[in-house]
Amino acid sequence: MKFAKSLLITALALGATALTAFSQTNISLPNTQPYYSISNIVMANGGFLIANDVIAGGQTFTATSGTNNLGQQIQPVGVTKSLNVSFGFIVTTTNTAGASYVATIQAGTGLGDWTSLSPVLPLNPTATFGGATTNSVWSTNATYNVGGYTAFRVKTVTSAEAATTNATYSVSFSCKPGI
Repeated sequence: MKFAKSLLITALALGATALTAFSQTNISLPNTQPYYSISNIVMANGGFLIANDVIAGGQTFTATSGTNNLGQQIQPVGVTKSLNVSFGFIVTTTNTAGASYVATIQAGTGLGDWTSLSPVLPLNPTATFGGATTNSVWSTNATYNVGGYTAFRVKTVTSAEAATTNATYSVSFSCKPGI
């Protein structure tokens, strides 16, 4: 009986050790390169690709360098497998002009195969909302059938405002797994 008990305890201890070893994440495999992984930033439901970034008038800002216009670090966002992903584009201005803004979203599989989604997200307060007022907030959105793409980032944001003005913009996303 003592032998059976000892054997059972040893088997349980070995099983627990094996489970601990195999349950670790980010296991490094030999002879592989460090490929881009979205395992730590996969999100469901919604969030922001870029939030509350400042853009000067007359500027096309390229967000593919890994920092926003304020120089803060941004990362591509991975979503749970969804066929349709919606993106929103929100602009807050302090001026009364209301020139157009455009955001371009890119999608990829996480292996550097970025492709721009079409159409872009245009926002023209004068045409769409009949003009602008001081401290105005405008938004637009679009839903894309993203197929097998699971990683998303902002490629560019363009402001057609006068060079002496600025605005704050955010690009949001929303998805529902499996749909």
